[in-house]
Amino acid sequence: MSTAGLPTDERRAQILAVAASLFAREGYHGASMASLAQLVGVSKAGLYHHFPTKEAILAELLVGYAEGLAAEVEEIADGEASAEERLRALVARLVERYEGEADLHRVQLNELARLGTEEQEAVREAERRVVRAMERLVSAIAPGLAPGEVPVA
Repeated sequence: MSTAGLPTDERRAQILAVAASLFAREGYHGASMASLAQLVGVSKAGLYHHFPTKEAILAELLVGYAEGLAAEVEEIADGEASAEERLRALVARLVERYEGEADLHRVQLNELARLGTEEQEAVREAERRVVRAMERLVSAIAPGLAPGEVPVA
């Protein structure tokens, strides 16, 4: 199937998916815009039509991944099922996301420091939202535990 003439949002999604794989495999600094363009099947100018810089691609990947994950976790945590069922569903979904998006997770772990301060803070805030959602559920299951006192080992 040809990807020529894809709508802008589909092309951006394609660029991001290929970039996640490339950055996970070669590292952010090891990946060039030329190699990304070749893998996507567009010119470098085509990449720059969608993203002004390689840094913008990394920022959209990491901030988008973290914020999307946080929103999904909060939706599960705020559901109608029992706290135990929601916690099970939340953990299952996290495992599914980490397995299904291993490249994105690897890039987040290895390349977060490459983002600007504002983008790093956005990722960290999204991570805190995930932790707070899990804390709420664990506290509902074990009300004697105060937030921050949930044993993790």
